[in-house]
Amino acid sequence: MDNNLAYILLSIKPQFAEFILAGRKTVELRKLFSIDSAGKKMFLYSTKPRQAIVGAVDIKEVRILPVEEIRVNFLDKCCINNNQLVDYFRSKKNGYVIILDNPIRFKTTISLKELRMKHFSPPQSYKIIDASNNLFEILKKLYEVNQNENNSPSNNLFEM
Repeated sequence: MDNNLAYILLSIKPQFAEFILAGRKTVELRKLFSIDSAGKKMFLYSTKPRQAIVGAVDIKEVRILPVEEIRVNFLDKCCINNNQLVDYFRSKKNGYVIILDNPIRFKTTISLKELRMKHFSPPQSYKIIDASNNLFEILKKLYEVNQNENNSPSNNLFEM
């Protein structure tokens, strides 16, 4: 896996994580995001009630665009309606458009309880996880385990 020296860990509502993993949602919108994240792997932390890292997706491209341009060109790829878009961006003139590719649903996941055992809390929105973060190797192993066709839930991701 080409890790580009860092991963992105994104907190996302369960229904939107599911849409991404099913390939229906190919664009994620954010008020703030790292513009230089194209080419990185983004791990999806599904918030309550799931509270686990449930999959990963490639960040194909990141753009900053006027909200009206987002509405016209990307609304159908976001799995939201116009009212939700307007409400989300309220007073913002621009937003971040994160174009996604190659979603992978994990059979083996990492729960919030397991994350906390490693003294890590999920981000409010997103977090860049670089090689200096102890979660980096865990995410790398999680991805590799889930690439294995003979995936076994008994894999211990915390053995390093």
